[in-house]
Amino acid sequence: MRLTVDLISRRPQFINPLKDRELDLRGQRIPAMENLTATQDQFDTIDVSDNDLKKVESMTTLRRLKMLLASNNRISRLADDLGARFPSLEWLVLANNDFARLDDLEPLASLSSLRCLTLIDNAVTKQPGYRLYVLHLLPALRVLDFQKVKAKEVEAARAQFGDAATRAAAKGEGVLVGEKRGRDEDDLAAEGATAADGRPPPPPL
Repeated sequence: MRLTVDLISRRPQFINPLKDRELDLRGQRIPAMENLTATQDQFDTIDVSDNDLKKVESMTTLRRLKMLLASNNRISRLADDLGARFPSLEWLVLANNDFARLDDLEPLASLSSLRCLTLIDNAVTKQPGYRLYVLHLLPALRVLDFQKVKAKEVEAARAQFGDAATRAAAKGEGVLVGEKRGRDEDDLAAEGATAADGRPPPPPL
């Protein structure tokens, strides 16, 4: 089923436990992320889990979007302009998809606002050096696959792979350098997500 303007208008829209405005597009057999202009950039969270997506992409810029839930698809590709299209994205959940190679993840480097990333149940997580490679792409990441990022891991990633932000900027992509990590390691990482779909836990009452 195509992601049409009509489908977007008919799907549930609500305030989630994080008090963010969410659009639920789960389980609609959607093959492609299209017509997102119809959202009018009104959502903090969009859930496209349990569909038939093969690529994370957008033809429109969604400046408000902070969380994208895209587990249980067939995604193996990321658009090169993700950072430009989702400039405020902080949470990205891509569990149980078809990423197999480390270089499939290269476009993640453009997501300078990203703080929490989930790629569990993808073949790429079994590749040697996977975790350090992701931290090389995203030095400001705080939680990767439900595990807090430590300062020494970021340093090891930079030593092994170099500075992704500097290299990307040299290509004209304008990726921002990650925030300084000279503080205590526990201060560098946000609390990990606990929900099954990878979203963060609700704030305490």
